[in-house]
Amino acid sequence: MIPFQLHRRIPLIRRPFWQRDLARQEAQELRDCAAENEALITRLKAQIAELEGKSRNTVPQDLDASELDRIPDAESFYEFIVRYAITCIRENDFADNFDEITSAIAGRDLSRTFRADWLASNYVWLGRSYGQLFEAFRTLEDLQSRLLFASLLIYRLAGHLGFKIPVAFRDRRTDLASYVNIEEAGRTNSALAVEGMFGRLSHYDFVFDGKRYVVDCLGLRWYLFLRQYFYQRDGIAVAPSPGDYVVDGGTWVGDAACVFSNAVGPEGKVFAFDPLDVHIEVLRHNARQFACPNVTIMPFGLADHNFASGACQAAGYNPGFSVRGKSAPLRTLDNCVESGEIDRVDFIKLDIEGSEFDAIRGAAGVIEKFRPRLAISLYHLPDDLFRIILHLKERHPFYRMFLDHYTIYINESVLYCLPS
Repeated sequence: MIPFQLHRRIPLIRRPFWQRDLARQEAQELRDCAAENEALITRLKAQIAELEGKSRNTVPQDLDASELDRIPDAESFYEFIVRYAITCIRENDFADNFDEITSAIAGRDLSRTFRADWLASNYVWLGRSYGQLFEAFRTLEDLQSRLLFASLLIYRLAGHLGFKIPVAFRDRRTDLASYVNIEEAGRTNSALAVEGMFGRLSHYDFVFDGKRYVVDCLGLRWYLFLRQYFYQRDGIAVAPSPGDYVVDGGTWVGDAACVFSNAVGPEGKVFAFDPLDVHIEVLRHNARQFACPNVTIMPFGLADHNFASGACQAAGYNPGFSVRGKSAPLRTLDNCVESGEIDRVDFIKLDIEGSEFDAIRGAAGVIEKFRPRLAISLYHLPDDLFRIILHLKERHPFYRMFLDHYTIYINESVLYCLPS
């Protein structure tokens, strides 16, 4: 117990009236939010119990894209997704739906773990957002994109033990092995003393499809084998072309920039954005060894506002680095064009750890003026799965939108936008 004499010496700090009013308002908002969540969870429990009863005698069939297309409204869409996920949880127990990359990201082996807390949070998110998700689902251009969209929702509810995302590369193991042999034959130890969450970088020097790739990174299979950021399906292509001016938002150490550099050739340019000092250091080293000297380093994060700051400091590379909540050098793409640093934009790739929506807003003028092709990551924040699609639909309605996915888990979903 504090002695009375000492207690009297402690000054009583009173907030100004406006701060006290603000605190009361914030407290009330928290109470309202808690009450809303409690009501939502109660409703979800009742709905899930009802849907589980309906699903008890069914076996999960392969998803039928045409069946999905016949869903008439958001409520039916919600019921379909939840009912299918519950059936998958009950009937499936996949032992081959996990990989070493997922374990490395998690920091431990989760291959046989039923992640009930994560799945429960996704049920709450779906119950709050299914109206917007259904609108985004209906906005996508083709059946395959809509099938993938629904599959990603089901995976969030059923987990890796209950559901497999339908990705084509599962059946291309022989092709992958052939590619890996080419890449490994050209791999040596990197001269750079840079380490990070996946260990030391490697130095690659090899020829693939007639083009030479020289770069220090963790490998190029995402782009050269899986063709991430090079969408091509049913005669539709959304990818960098020879002569294009490409914005590489979230260039990391320049692995994608290396592939973009070869794709656009000597007549094109690649503007590589990243705010982290370690990444810029490696990128400068890489740009000097690329086959085409066409990469311009932009040591900033892309955002919806400009902010002057020194480069962010880090002890090692971090492909998951995010500027959100940090003091980081930021630029809008509109400002980069207005300043004359970038002449035009033909293709924009954004993989910036949850800042994609802000970067799109900061590129509104560029998008309207040049109508570039877009490749935008949709997986960093759950709401990005619908809000980026709906924002583009409202503000830039000339785009046709397609979805592709490059892992067996929820990471690496990319929205491709083609101006019509």
